[in-house]
Amino acid sequence: MSTKEWEEFSELIKFTLMGYVGGLSLGMTLDHLGYQKSALGQWAVRTIFYALSDQTGASLLGLMYMTRREGSFKKGLRAYLKSPVMLTSLGIVLLVPLGLLFARVLGLSPTTQLYTALETVAANLCWLPPLAGFLVEKNQGKGGSP
Repeated sequence: MSTKEWEEFSELIKFTLMGYVGGLSLGMTLDHLGYQKSALGQWAVRTIFYALSDQTGASLLGLMYMTRREGSFKKGLRAYLKSPVMLTSLGIVLLVPLGLLFARVLGLSPTTQLYTALETVAANLCWLPPLAGFLVEKNQGKGGSP
């Protein structure tokens, strides 16, 4: 990974961590002020974080880009399925909702703004696709294969 790419990845991590801190701080503040069940608070605590819809959009646009680059949907899909970054993104899109459903089936549901923020932190995996790309590039640099 080049210095520029590392700087971009570190910016993503900083942005994500600031979102974590902001959401958790807002959740604690709203809880302290007595707004544990406020719908507006729920919205605010969740929107501070990276939205899963953005991850879904990135995953679909990645497939569209690869289809256009490769010249056909079949070849684009093949390239998409060989890309660790795209597969990680797709995994997030599929697994996070399943994880939240599983938590609800078990009876776990956020009862305060802080718990909502913690749940959102656990579901915010926007840093995984760039990390997958970094690790693959690092491995290839050592003579490994993707």
